Amino acid sequence: MQAPAGALHHGRGLWIATSSKTAGMGTWSDDTFGNDKACDWLGDFLEKPDPARIGAIIDEVNESEPRDVDCAEECLAACEIIARARGCWGLRDAYSEKLDTWIEEKTFTPDPRLIASALTAIDHINSEESPLRQVWADVDGANEWLAKVRDLRLRMGGKHTS
Repeated sequence: MQAPAGALHHGRGLWIATSSKTAGMGTWSDDTFGNDKACDWLGDFLEKPDPARIGAIIDEVNESEPRDVDCAEECLAACEIIARARGCWGLRDAYSEKLDTWIEEKTFTPDPRLIASALTAIDHINSEESPLRQVWADVDGANEWLAKVRDLRLRMGGKHTS
């Protein structure tokens, strides 16, 4: 199998996606928090939670062309916050544990404009032209990743899927 543009082989059919921002990024799972960029962004957010940061990364995806792989993975993490804040939990594991606790202890209600903007961002990330989708297109697990992104979109819209 040939590496997608901007990616290095990581083994087991996965690739390390690269961008102009970083030298490389580790991906170990097709889950939202199955990569370094999403986990790092979430960790930074939870150190100093500010809902404006959620909107900022979503806006970055909606306003940039082409959409950066790292930015897209960070945006998916922000979208996961919105879905969970709406009571539509995704996979709960060690990578989401601190977020899940924060959601349970805090009152964060995403406003309708933020939700609409996040849904648009997910559509950009899921589009055929999306660099992140292109990275996933040629690897084992692509269909599972697409299904999880679509599930996240449904959960952000308020649909309980689990």
